Amino acid sequence: MLSAIYRRRPPRRPPTGIEQLRAKRRGGPFHLTELGAWASRKSKPTVAAVEPVHARAEPVRARAKVPALVRAAVSGTDRAGRAGRLALDWPALLAAGHPDPRDPNAPARAELQRLAAPLVRKAFAEQARERARIVLITSAEPGAGRTHVAISLALALARRRPVLLVDADPGPGGLTARFGVGAAAGLYDALAADELQPDRLIVATELDRLALLGPGEPRADLLELLARRRTLDLLRALLCADPARLILIDGPPLSRPEGQALALFAGQVLLVVAAGATRRDALESALARLGEQADVSLLLNRAPVTSS
Repeated sequence: MLSAIYRRRPPRRPPTGIEQLRAKRRGGPFHLTELGAWASRKSKPTVAAVEPVHARAEPVRARAKVPALVRAAVSGTDRAGRAGRLALDWPALLAAGHPDPRDPNAPARAELQRLAAPLVRKAFAEQARERARIVLITSAEPGAGRTHVAISLALALARRRPVLLVDADPGPGGLTARFGVGAAAGLYDALAADELQPDRLIVATELDRLALLGPGEPRADLLELLARRRTLDLLRALLCADPARLILIDGPPLSRPEGQALALFAGQVLLVVAAGATRRDALESALARLGEQADVSLLLNRAPVTSS
């Protein structure tokens, strides 16, 4: 048994330079000058051997995947996040039918606060889970008005509590385009680049309690990014940054796999239904995708209002 083990032992490593000098000078005096001469002879090949190893250890993968837009945000040249608070275009927002949080008597704001009251109550309940403060605003099909609802709820809630409005659906017509943020780095850039911290991408607005996080550069691998462990860590970091913060995510419709993936991270789902437009079978299919364990609320949008 022992002989078999000894036969499998690897050969002894060759002696180092110091061991060779000691063996050579055994029985005689050891001079420090000889050690210095050995070190100088060894310095050149040692440095040459370390250089390619160091080059291979650099994060080549992250560098290849990080676009120029993200590198600008990392270096601190992102204008939207560094040039102070974002000024909101109030005439355009009010013309689109959004509430004015600066007016305490605005009827639309009071109505939206009543609609958002159950979401806030569930998010900050005594026994509520941490992710209950993440509300995904989605729909069964495109065109139900989920972005309009997300902006209106954020403006109505920002009067009393911190709100982070996240655009998780890159493309034209998103909430970042409506706020005039432009092509700033955002959520999916932070998911793709581990060294990019999400708090550096949050855009503060002139409303003290309202902040924005854009989607970032459009990508073809959104589903793969959402499936990473970093998605959970990123959302948890955003929650821990402010225990009073409510995160509203304007996500893709549930007919897309990205919308279904985001629903797994949200503690609450607000499903926007367009009156006279959302098909019943599409709504039932969306509810089936969410499952029975999901905390889902339905919001009827674009319903006609009559004088009676």
